[in-house]
Amino acid sequence: MTSNNQRNIPPKKTDSEPSKATESKSAKAPGTASPKEADARSSTKSHRRRAYLDDFRKTQNGNYQYEGSRYACELSEKEWKKKSTAMAAAGIAVLLLTIAAGCVPSVGLQGSIFVLLPYAVQLAAACSLTWACARLLGKEYPLREYVYQQTVCKISLRGGVCITAAGVSVIGELVELTRHSDKILSSTPFLIIEVVMGAAILTLLKTIKKYAWKRV
Repeated sequence: MTSNNQRNIPPKKTDSEPSKATESKSAKAPGTASPKEADARSSTKSHRRRAYLDDFRKTQNGNYQYEGSRYACELSEKEWKKKSTAMAAAGIAVLLLTIAAGCVPSVGLQGSIFVLLPYAVQLAAACSLTWACARLLGKEYPLREYVYQQTVCKISLRGGVCITAAGVSVIGELVELTRHSDKILSSTPFLIIEVVMGAAILTLLKTIKKYAWKRV
């Protein structure tokens, strides 16, 4: 006959029965990706950014040869080199003029957010525009697809942002001059430089839009 003490002893927990603490630790928080999923997402993003590398094939000599698409306009290679040089010079001129405008002690640049903020956007866009134009120098023609997408396809947008920001800066400067008429003389160079810079961008955009590009 079994005693009362023996009947009241709880059954021992076997190894096959997971504890609640273990289950709670192993449970994944909602929205949390596993290390494998995170690595896969990171790899996908990196692959998208570097997708053009798939267009390179390794030759027998150990070098890499581009076998992807190319883009060309109706210009010959010699004519294109002249045009690309002119566009690179225009992009550099835009950047230098933008920097020069920032060196002018105009009333707006000395404390007006309506001039300083658009000027900062203009400077960033001018740097990006100049980089896109400078990349055209020394590139083989017809242009490789990734070069075409990073230069010709980007120049119009970056130039538009730059000239729009310059226009807002000029408007902000003119508003400040209505309250500080004694600062007109010191602010005039800023306005002139911005106008010249805008004309340089318009010339650049006119050149880039003049020719139709096609895949070859």
